[in-house]
Parts: sequence; C-alpha cells; structure tokens
Amino acid sequence: VSPFVYASHCNLWVEMVRKFPDDEFIFYTPYRMSIDNMRNDTAKVAIAHNCNYVMFIDDDVIVPKDTYTKLRAANKDIIAAMTYIRGYPFHPMFFKDIGTEVLNNGKRRKNLTFHDDYLDTIQPDGLVRTGAVGFSCVLIKTDVIKAVSSPWFVTGPGHTEDVYFCIKACNELEPEPEI
Repeated sequence: VSPFVYASHCNLWVEMVRKFPDDEFIFYTPYRMSIDNMRNDTAKVAIAHNCNYVMFIDDDVIVPKDTYTKLRAANKDIIAAMTYIRGYPFHPMFFKDIGTEVLNNGKRRKNLTFHDDYLDTIQPDGLVRTGAVGFSCVLIKTDVIKAVSSPWFVTGPGHTEDVYFCIKACNELEPEPEI
C-alpha cells in the first residue's frame, strides 16, 4: 500500500473517532480471499454486530479525512465517493440506468452505462442519483444489506460484485434504494 494512501486512511479513522466519539467502529481485515467473498464476510460481521453501516475502502484509494462524515450526512442507502476507473479513458466509477428489459425467463435486467454526463445531473446538494456504484469507497446502510437476499456480492463473467449488489438491491427492494 502506498504510504500516501495508508496515511489518508489513518487520517480518516482519526477523524471518524473524533467526529463520532460515541460510535463503535469495527475494523475488519480478513485473510486474503476473493473480493466478493471478503465483502460477503464483512456483511455478515456487520449484521452480527448490529452495525448501522458498512464502509468499504480499497487499498489504492486516497480519501480526504472528512469522507465518512460527508457520506454519512448524505443519509443515502448506498453512497460512494467520487472515484474513477484506473484505466483510460478514466470513466467515473458509477453507472446510470438506461432502461430495464424483461428477459425470456421473465427476469428483469437493468442496462447500465458509465455515467460520463454526471455533471449534467448533479443535484443542489452536490450528489448524483445513479443506477450503480463501484465500492472502492462506499458507505452502505446495513439495513439495506439485511433486506437483500444473500449472497449479497457475486463476481461473475459479465459483472463485478459491487454493481451486482446495486442491481440486486434495486430488483429486490421496494422502493428501490437511493444510490
């Protein structure tokens, strides 16, 4: 892990404890495993400990120290910090819904595309409503995880575990979660 990234994570944790002194934080770092298994294990730990939120931060993401404060204040079901995909052309790591289709087996499938035009859809509070987000820096209400059938996170040949969860939550929950 880059020393700049690690330092930003440490500064974030200090700020979280300083701003929320009555909250209990669980820092969960399981042994090396696939990312979908790690996220599923983390969700189980959060549910077992009656946590209000799950926050995932990848080990290559520099985070400002007020990230948790801002994500929590937004009070959304699933909310991610602004991050970009690592490779060119560096799309934002969130996706807009461009329609739902019904497949031959009767299941619904959301069609997503990169939300490259997000600047046109920024709300007055600075947030962007979107169809799915990457989980490189995300805060999820544990109640949303509890309401979705498990396994919550699955990596497949045509999808990542984070987008899978967002789509699954939207398909299973009424009303759809705010992302």
